[in-house]
Amino acid sequence: MNRHLDNTLSTIVQKNRRGLFVILLIDFLVFMLEACILFLLATSVKGEFLFFRLLILLLLVDLVWSFITWPITKSVIWRWAVVNVIAVILMAVLIRWAPFSDAATLWVLMSVSVVRTVCDYWLAWGFYFPALEEEAEPAAT
Repeated sequence: MNRHLDNTLSTIVQKNRRGLFVILLIDFLVFMLEACILFLLATSVKGEFLFFRLLILLLLVDLVWSFITWPITKSVIWRWAVVNVIAVILMAVLIRWAPFSDAATLWVLMSVSVVRTVCDYWLAWGFYFPALEEEAEPAAT
């Protein structure tokens, strides 16, 4: 989130796109909604399938938000979208039609969540953790 806000502010200043301040307002509203969903996730940890339904909701909100903020996040938007869409579809199918017992389904859902997170970091590592300027440019000797 912080990286996205930094990118947005940099774009506004560097490209003189003052209209993007509206996107910042949308960002904060969506982040507040996501914070509420995260709170519900925290309170539903023992709710088994409720937790994963709320996680699907969080990922869907994140998908909508990512397309709204397309003018800023072009570099990683499709990576986020693909990872989240695949995870949402897999989790929804598992919740609805899993051929396993409830306990096994919960383990598979948890595995999908972990793999989604690993894929997200793997595909967008450069966005989340950009190289420091000192590391990016070798020092002249």
